[in-house]
Amino acid sequence: MIGLDFILLILFICLTIGIITVGLLIWKGIIEKSPNFISRILFGLLFGFILFIIITFPSIVLYGVILWIHSFNSTFVLFDSKMNLYLFSLMVSILAFIYMFIFVMLLKIAVIKYGFKPMFSMIAEFILEFSALYLSLSYLSNEVFNTIDLSLTGKIVITVLFTLIFSGMENLMNQIDILQKNKRENPRLS
Repeated sequence: MIGLDFILLILFICLTIGIITVGLLIWKGIIEKSPNFISRILFGLLFGFILFIIITFPSIVLYGVILWIHSFNSTFVLFDSKMNLYLFSLMVSILAFIYMFIFVMLLKIAVIKYGFKPMFSMIAEFILEFSALYLSLSYLSNEVFNTIDLSLTGKIVITVLFTLIFSGMENLMNQIDILQKNKRENPRLS
């Protein structure tokens, strides 16, 4: 089971990063010293596990979207095992996160420097997220994973659905934040 080993390796790396991050935060004085060594280790493991969940949640959603599309039309997505498909979705989400981080950072710099309107920023962010996911799907399905075959239509449908899901979740969270801010500023409205 090479796939399970890979997932456990990612979990181990996330836990190690969590422990190192908490150690650095304590060393820099951002977090006050904890009472004992075990609590620092447990806090680091908790931080690492949360990092692992943050990394794997998009891959689980992508895995579900791919299986859903496969159930409707099996010619869009061909795969030999579900473990390879999950590893593929995990690698796509990691690579897409790297692409999106770079693209969105450049977009935020352009918005701050040139003062674009928020609507343009939302549209550009959607296009950049779409292109990052499409590039990740294309690269990994063509170059790395030979056991998974995605048609052009399948790549586009997966990318559109996944981008719409996460854009909708982001807009929902922004609206909830705005409502909570309005309630704090004007408690008579609640």
